[in-house]
Amino acid sequence: MRLIARGKTALRDLKALFEKVDINKDGKLSREEIAALFETQGLEIPEDEMKQLFNSFDSDNNGVIEVEEFTQHLKFPCRESYNLILEETWRKLCSGTEVPVLYIDDVKKFARVSDHHDFDEFAHACTTSGNEMQKTKFMEYYSWINWEGEDDLQEFLNN
Repeated sequence: MRLIARGKTALRDLKALFEKVDINKDGKLSREEIAALFETQGLEIPEDEMKQLFNSFDSDNNGVIEVEEFTQHLKFPCRESYNLILEETWRKLCSGTEVPVLYIDDVKKFARVSDHHDFDEFAHACTTSGNEMQKTKFMEYYSWINWEGEDDLQEFLNN
């Protein structure tokens, strides 16, 4: 897995890693499952450090790590310049609308659907009702896109 590339498959790869580490397949990672991951890699982590590491992932403090916490913790922060381009893209796509939501057809205006090999899955995950997409989901998804996607967004903004 090449997290540094931040490709469109990074999120999917992280979810696959989560499922592999989830030994009992309950959809949550326990401290023991995280410790087992490190042990299989030959890494010994003292209990106090393991507790601190685990707690840094467990953002809702419920004693387990859900897939969202796992992927969010391992996600690299979006560059500020890229974040500004995403914000500007959102504003341009929403211009002339009363409610700041997008429809999947709006996203298709700038996104090459062929580049979104999982576009249907993405569209389903990002919609709240019908085919509306909220800004938070738009920003979250596109922050995972490889930085080369910045050129596509900039081209869209310049047209």
